[in-house]
Amino acid sequence: EESEYDAGAVGMFDVSFRPQMRMMGHGLATELSRYEQTDDLVLYSGTVSFARFLGGSATMKDLKNSIGTAITEPFFLSTALQESVTPTFAGPYNSVFIIYADRELIDGGYIEGTVGQGAGGEYELLLKGGTRMEIIDAGLREISVEDPWTGEISILPETYVKVRLLPKE
Repeated sequence: EESEYDAGAVGMFDVSFRPQMRMMGHGLATELSRYEQTDDLVLYSGTVSFARFLGGSATMKDLKNSIGTAITEPFFLSTALQESVTPTFAGPYNSVFIIYADRELIDGGYIEGTVGQGAGGEYELLLKGGTRMEIIDAGLREISVEDPWTGEISILPETYVKVRLLPKE
């Protein structure tokens, strides 16, 4: 069975690279399992669309009606400890997950030293595939974003979905 992850690997490389992609994913998941989080965190993850989590439609009404719904991210989920970097990854509609993560439910690791730090840096915490979350709020808000190169401040609309981590099944 070909997953979205496999299709992406094939699109970026070729079919012959699929075993190596699976091996790298397995190695990364193994290393992330060694990480032990000591604090509760608020994490941020930009997404191109919430639709894939909700069965194909993600209007504001759909998002509001999904409060209380459990969703699962089957693939690795890239998150940032700094909210300021999310517009970079939030797609054309500036869509962001705000993730309330109790330390004992965090199944992933901090990727220190492998991504940019400081101004414009991600401070990335990568969650393993199978992360379960419950939608607790959704809405639209305005955020101020500072351009790390020019220092200019822009006000942007942001669609957010607040979730809390759930135990894995």
